[in-house]
Amino acid sequence: MAINKFLEELSVEDLLNKYNFIIPEIQREYVWGSNEQNILDKFFLDIKEGINETSLSEEDTVQIEAFQKMLQKVDSKDKENVRKLMDTYLAKKDMNIGFLYSYKPGYYIYNDLDEDVYLIDGQQRLTTLFLSLFYFALKEKENYEDFLNLFRFDQSLERIAFDYRVRTLTHNFLIELLARCQSIEDLVNIKEKTWFLTDFALDVTVNSMVNTLRKLHEFFGKDDKKYYQFIKKQIRFWHFKTEETSQGEELYITMNSRGQQLADNETLRASLFENEKVKKQQIAWGAKWERWQDFFWQNKQAGGNADLGLNQFLKWVNIIECFTTKQFKTKDEGEKMYKSLISENRLLDYVTLFEIEPYFESLYKLAELHKQGYFNDSYFKANFSSDWLKAEMSQLNLMKLLPAILYLKYNQDADQHLNRFIRFFANLTNEVDIAKNPDTYIIDAIAITNLFVKKGYSDVASITEFKDQFPKFLTSEEVFKLNQFSNETDEVKRTETEIAFWNAEDFQIPKGRIGHLIQMTVFQGQPGQFIFNRQYNYQNINDFNLTIFKEIFALYKEANNNIGIVWGNLINSDLYIQAGDRVYYQGSWKTNNSLLRLILERYTRKSESLTEYLISKERDFIKLYTEDGMRAESDPKKQLYLYYILHKRVLNKWEWKKWNFGMYDEDDYPDHDSLFNRGFIYQFYNSQWRYNVGYEAGSGLWVQDNYDPKRKYFTELLTWANLN
Repeated sequence: MAINKFLEELSVEDLLNKYNFIIPEIQREYVWGSNEQNILDKFFLDIKEGINETSLSEEDTVQIEAFQKMLQKVDSKDKENVRKLMDTYLAKKDMNIGFLYSYKPGYYIYNDLDEDVYLIDGQQRLTTLFLSLFYFALKEKENYEDFLNLFRFDQSLERIAFDYRVRTLTHNFLIELLARCQSIEDLVNIKEKTWFLTDFALDVTVNSMVNTLRKLHEFFGKDDKKYYQFIKKQIRFWHFKTEETSQGEELYITMNSRGQQLADNETLRASLFENEKVKKQQIAWGAKWERWQDFFWQNKQAGGNADLGLNQFLKWVNIIECFTTKQFKTKDEGEKMYKSLISENRLLDYVTLFEIEPYFESLYKLAELHKQGYFNDSYFKANFSSDWLKAEMSQLNLMKLLPAILYLKYNQDADQHLNRFIRFFANLTNEVDIAKNPDTYIIDAIAITNLFVKKGYSDVASITEFKDQFPKFLTSEEVFKLNQFSNETDEVKRTETEIAFWNAEDFQIPKGRIGHLIQMTVFQGQPGQFIFNRQYNYQNINDFNLTIFKEIFALYKEANNNIGIVWGNLINSDLYIQAGDRVYYQGSWKTNNSLLRLILERYTRKSESLTEYLISKERDFIKLYTEDGMRAESDPKKQLYLYYILHKRVLNKWEWKKWNFGMYDEDDYPDHDSLFNRGFIYQFYNSQWRYNVGYEAGSGLWVQDNYDPKRKYFTELLTWANLN
């Protein structure tokens, strides 16, 4: 179907009936055969899925017969309309795989038949289809002569309708391939054939072609389906003849009878190539564009298309360019612009091909580094991989990704500094306000990165220069950590410090903040007096010791990994609040001063195991009492702590299931006895306390058992406490 004079939807057969396709010298090598990121597997799977989807079903056959009967009955004036309907129906069975861009060579003489055209975009796909048709022509022997005719192969003249004519070695290989191989057996061990020259083995494109033929046999060798006619007739391209376009030509056109729009990235491509500077280097830019398309094709979702990835990428570039080149009078104005750019298809407001190219190189390098295992996915949850291009990127992950892309535009050889830079922004996204409003802070992330790279910096420690402009990013804790990094002149020691901080940030720490661990390191000798201060001025810390920090963190980690045996020792602390008929856990226990003091005290007694330390602490508490003193205890938190120790250490049946307690008067529930004169009985609950008499004896939710009135529990508790 032709849209206008410069764009037609054509099958492979249609294209070869009209043109001789020549790969110009400026085009890159054929590389799909290397099967990087399984691109051939994906392409061949698409063909397998395509032939299944496009095969005529029994229902299709009935429908076509109905069209044919209708043609016999209608008047001549209506026959054309019926034919169009049938063509439209059959068109749904075709498989369109994108665009081919070509231009006429300088020697062109119009003859409307077998005209030479240079292919500037689509080389990889068309080369793969050429090799596929040759393979299936040999496999389906009845199509061999048809293949030679389709490609107008003339061995004596060394002519073929698809040719790397200006690359002598590749051209010679193609001629030899078609002349010498007349069966699948001839292809299997092609490199061992006498006609396969040593020079062929040194040619990147030839090697890639041989690999593609081998892959075809692996993929389809045992497949009984007939693929030749399907590829020839039902795989289609949009063929774009660049010499037929004129500047300003409208390209928002209908792609087929079902009303789908021309693919976004192809519409965008046409707009981008209208630039006068680009027109002067159209072949070179065409080769670059095809390389970009290959990348997004390789990283597309199975069964999807490459448009999503490319369009997302163009959106990212547009956003970065907007907020590095345009000034906004107010923050609100900038935020409105960002929301507009992220939600609408405004992909080219601020970019041309010249801006896009360095950002693509950044993206490509990130993908390569990810394949090499450069990134630590435990902290960079965006996962620098093809996953970014398969679905819409979250705003939180964009805050990690966009600064990295901008950074790499200026620091392609950053090595370890890239990891440090990305780490900084990845950790920032843990902060509550940033995590809740990432779109607000993406603008700032781009702005601070722009200032950073324009200053010529590569080491993220230098970002502290902008702390007054971006206080939300560069808190006193962040500045302290960055200063610790920059103060280390020895790379090994710096890496040791970074890893220690990063490990702590990644371990269940609230919002990636480790200020409580840093302050504990400085005041490790004063556990009783220590109070974690969130507003602490870290500039006053002069005696930070990395060895002590790592020891403190190890103890903190141990306590958190064993919180089930630690938390009972926090019942009688400011982690719990007693109010009215409740004793409840107030949350934020990971930075609660009582937990931190417990860990600091553990640091002073680190020769003991965790269990030994906790038992010692519990015994010290019991020794504060006499038996009558325990019975007279009226504080609910202390009562619960005594119950905890009794059940855990003496009765050996610790089954408490939740961390909050509702309180009842003992007199109201005679089935549940208190051991204390001021009798409370306690019931567990999760987040909201309600009186619930349905939780009666045997439900497992009560703290109390039916205690034996003859047993002297507090005597046993004192005996246990005084064993040592």
